[in-house]
Amino acid sequence: MTCSRMTLLSTSLLSAMLALPAHAQDRTGWASNQDDPSAMVAVRIDGDMALIDDVKLGPWSAIYSRGLADLTPQRLAEGYQAKGGNWPVRLWSGKNVPYAFAPGYDKAGQQRVKEAIEIYARQTGIRFTPRAKQGDYLLFTNSTGECRSARGRIGGAQTIEMNPRCMASLTDTLHHLGHSLGLTHADQRPPFGKPWQASRSVQDKQYDIHSVMHYAPLTPDQKQNTAPTPQLLSEQDVRELAVHYPGAAQRARETSRPEPLQRGQLSSQDGSCLSLALIGQAGAPRNRPGYAPLPGVVFRLEPVLAACEKSKVRWYLDAYNRLTTDWAMGKCLTNTLSAGSKPTMELCSASPAQVWQFEGNTLRNKLKIKGADLRLATRRDGTLTMDVAKHSPDAQGSSAQPLWRWTPQADK
Repeated sequence: MTCSRMTLLSTSLLSAMLALPAHAQDRTGWASNQDDPSAMVAVRIDGDMALIDDVKLGPWSAIYSRGLADLTPQRLAEGYQAKGGNWPVRLWSGKNVPYAFAPGYDKAGQQRVKEAIEIYARQTGIRFTPRAKQGDYLLFTNSTGECRSARGRIGGAQTIEMNPRCMASLTDTLHHLGHSLGLTHADQRPPFGKPWQASRSVQDKQYDIHSVMHYAPLTPDQKQNTAPTPQLLSEQDVRELAVHYPGAAQRARETSRPEPLQRGQLSSQDGSCLSLALIGQAGAPRNRPGYAPLPGVVFRLEPVLAACEKSKVRWYLDAYNRLTTDWAMGKCLTNTLSAGSKPTMELCSASPAQVWQFEGNTLRNKLKIKGADLRLATRRDGTLTMDVAKHSPDAQGSSAQPLWRWTPQADK
């Protein structure tokens, strides 16, 4: 077997060597890799389409004869042809990414797409707009089989194939739009794998389990996928797209905060909203002359997470950049001065612990601890915490999720 061409292997042999999703084991081939001649890449073949996981690589006939070229997203000139037979992973240029729906595309699915593109615009500054007459555009089509898409801009009507399950899922819609912008799966990112080879080892603490690019296909014995279903891009997703589309990232930084005194909701990555709860605590006993003392109860307002549709709390930044609400008159959200602790509601003051700044969909506090920024975040158990901001571009996502979405809304 040479590296200049590829050789088909029997399904039984490949199944013994690779742990691929069930849908991948019908017909499989090895592709030579021009950038790493020592590596042979396993691809699955559906008709004349070659795929890795849910990503379409290009015609199998072309890849069979020419091998695979670089799968790294690049800003390439129009008309560029990959050295191999695969489609080049080109980044989009211009201010917008055009999209359209195929005839008969589900109305609820169209709404999921519109929700997803709004999230991309808010978090990354990347704008998807309905197609006018552009030659290159994304085309959402109906699928009775699997959901799949190509990475980056491949030219012409670029199909994103969605079955009813994917159409109904905001997470799946975010996932395939991520592919169309050039993102690979989370376990194919360094240091876990390569664009053509996933580690599938997601137990590492550095692994970004909250990424919309986490790939967890159903196995034959599964009726329901138990993988996380993020409703926002993860911090690492946003950071990677900022490298690919720096102009859009700058636009997002300029527009990701509320206007002064503007009322609205703050929703976390799991879709719940920052709200308030009245918490009772045991206090000093109340003495009654001639009677046994009554137990004392002290009530206080605490910031909590709640279902957005049930929360009536509307937050706003006052003239001093303090985050407050009309439901807690005279009190402001307060940093409790240590990582891992919960924020509180305290009487508004001039303390920097009450001054907040929106930056890249994170809510950072002005008060630094040992030179590090603290930001409002959510834990996996659904509670609030103060998380240490990671400034290194190589920093991996932590278990606490610091991303928030601002939605202007009138008071209820």
